[in-house]
Amino acid sequence: MKIAAHSDNNPHGMEIGGNTSEEALREQYGEGFIGRVYRTTLVVWAITALIVSGRFGPAALVGFTLGTAIALGSLRLIELTVRNLVRPDVQIQARWFRVLCLVKLPVLTIVMAGAAWAVMSGRANVFALVGGVALVHAVIFLKTVSGLLVASLPPLPRPARQSLDFGFRISDFRLGRRNERRQT
Repeated sequence: MKIAAHSDNNPHGMEIGGNTSEEALREQYGEGFIGRVYRTTLVVWAITALIVSGRFGPAALVGFTLGTAIALGSLRLIELTVRNLVRPDVQIQARWFRVLCLVKLPVLTIVMAGAAWAVMSGRANVFALVGGVALVHAVIFLKTVSGLLVASLPPLPRPARQSLDFGFRISDFRLGRRNERRQT
């Protein structure tokens, strides 16, 4: 079976370029992937926060915002840990790494206790809080799946090179000749 770009009767004269699947994957999951996750999460949060606020009230907005902030903070902490500590060129003693991991636990406990207090006092909705935490994970999942789908697509066809001479002459437009024929 031939595809349109390789068939002999291709009316558009399309050519298939190089394999862009690997390039698409490299571009999708490169250095800026986490930054794109932050930006997309903030845009989705803003749109969803407007909907949640209007539909379910301020407690749901507080819960959704708190959950999103917890998840974004956790992602940022993981990113900083990996970028600064888990690299071959960085030599950190195991003692310091253990201390940093143990400091994270009380901080996370305080943040989660604050979220639990906000839920128990009625200032935040627990379902919106869980939705906010899940938002970041959903964005990462959807970005990953969409990147894999884009990478699995065949390369886009490109128009074949054509000369810039279109073969038009001014006489082809018969400017003024129409009036000359009527007079004769």
